[in-house]
Amino acid sequence: MDAKTADAATTDTLDPVTKTVIWNKFLSISREMSTIIERSSQNFVTAELHDFCVGLFDTQGRSIAHYVGLPGQIGAGSLQVKALLKRFPGQIEPGDVFIMNDPYKGFGTHLPDITLFYPVFHEGVLVCLAMARGHQEDMGGSLPGGYFPGAYDIHAEGLVIPPTRIYARGEETPVYEFFLNNIRFPDGMRIDNAAMIAAMKVAERRLVEMLNQYGREPLLRYIDDMIDSTERAVRKEIALIPDGVYRTEAATDDDGTNFDVPVWVRCTLTVKGDTLTFDFTESDKQVSFVNCPLSATYASVYSAVFTALSAEISSYHNEGSYRPITIIAPPGSCVNPVYPATVGAAPISMGTQVLECAAEALSKAVPKNICAAWARHYGCGLIGTDPRSNERYVFLAHVSDGGSGAIWGYDGWPHISPWVCGGELVRAPVEMLETYYPWFITRYELTTDSGGAGRYRGGLGIYWEAVNRGSPAILLTGDSDGDVTRGYTVLGGHAPHFFNKLTVTQPGGVETQVRAHRQAKVGTNDILIQRTAGGCGVGDPRERDAEAVLSDVVNEYVSLERAENEYGVVIDAATMTVDMEATAARRSAAK
Repeated sequence: MDAKTADAATTDTLDPVTKTVIWNKFLSISREMSTIIERSSQNFVTAELHDFCVGLFDTQGRSIAHYVGLPGQIGAGSLQVKALLKRFPGQIEPGDVFIMNDPYKGFGTHLPDITLFYPVFHEGVLVCLAMARGHQEDMGGSLPGGYFPGAYDIHAEGLVIPPTRIYARGEETPVYEFFLNNIRFPDGMRIDNAAMIAAMKVAERRLVEMLNQYGREPLLRYIDDMIDSTERAVRKEIALIPDGVYRTEAATDDDGTNFDVPVWVRCTLTVKGDTLTFDFTESDKQVSFVNCPLSATYASVYSAVFTALSAEISSYHNEGSYRPITIIAPPGSCVNPVYPATVGAAPISMGTQVLECAAEALSKAVPKNICAAWARHYGCGLIGTDPRSNERYVFLAHVSDGGSGAIWGYDGWPHISPWVCGGELVRAPVEMLETYYPWFITRYELTTDSGGAGRYRGGLGIYWEAVNRGSPAILLTGDSDGDVTRGYTVLGGHAPHFFNKLTVTQPGGVETQVRAHRQAKVGTNDILIQRTAGGCGVGDPRERDAEAVLSDVVNEYVSLERAENEYGVVIDAATMTVDMEATAARRSAAK
């Protein structure tokens, strides 16, 4: 937001240039926190995949600066701060560190997502709280990793931690040692938490510098105005969406307990003036494993809305962005489960369906403002022993995700799913995978014809193949999805022509498919293959520029056969040129 934009939304008593500087300083602090965690963490999921986020909040629990990290976690922070402040009223001291992951008492997303908070004081007054959240390799429970279906209740999934103080005035508390003693990789957890605490301490230093420079009361007034400004900007964008009622639904394959029974999320969006109401009342009741906690439901809805708004405000979302949005999620439903329901697959498996419902509803109102559905997440967890060290490992193999959906004017991006991560989940290099884990990757490539066809094509999916060089392992397809279900298209675009698929091939050649939300065994020298579909298309494929289709064929994104049959583009295989006359005839005949 530049000074001119800020000026239009700044009160008369506040300087718009100063406001812009302060606003961007807050964003800079969040980015610095993110960099520290990325470069200091030892956890593969955090350091390599970037499954973490950071944020800054005031003492009312309001988000000050837009999160840096996974958008699928953006709804949790404010709820968690408020839960923390409620549990420790007037009892927070300088140097304290708090931890939580409880979906019911601490508004966590799922148990592996550990959230830490660190208070920032100025002249003895609590002013802000810094947050760091990261996905950990293990939280206890009956199996490592946290992505296993069929747990009896949430306690079987791992340690359930309400807002808890683990450092008191800079000193470690006994409860922290108790916590570390009940997980499988305590040394790694301690290192990761130390990285997160270090990042928050840097945020403290930067914030105190700002408080000294601008003064506490003036800075707090600027924060209020920033939040109000964002609310006005978001309401202005929402007012451009046509009023109406838009209904959608999306399903996950099953819940890992009742096999082959889809679990449905249903949404009714009401657009009225400058407000949006997302009502999930008709969604299925809570089930097992794939339930989406309220914080993750909020995050998924916000992610959908923010992608439909102007990119000019995309970096400036804060508490004000949430005010025009009402979310109705009945307790006891799959989008707001109640204790002791299991939630291991969230926020991805059912969070994706929440996001798809919200986004598809918006696409019915403003179809050129929002993308078609992304590929459903497809990865697995592998639990075994590495013969190089004789140590246990948990390999969250999120290595084969498909592409994003297209949006009007642009093709989808390949190999970037899941949607709830918004493209922030990074793919580790093959060399790093083979360094961390006893798996030898033999193929890793984009798959021809995997993107949904359209005037704008969906991003491509992946073919990933690896050999188990370690001990016999447990395979968990945990939060995967899309063996039999997929998302929506926009304006006549097409969905991919095949679904996700994971297989295990034994040395003798016997191949077995392992569905999403399942558990299987993988022997030494077994071959694991993951094939993923791409994102969905936007617009009629036969309206795609013929030269763009030719380029896709040359780059092996699209086959000659599909170019002709789905896009109506006839290409001479010998000269690799478009037969314009035959193309025109074929496209005309299809109308």
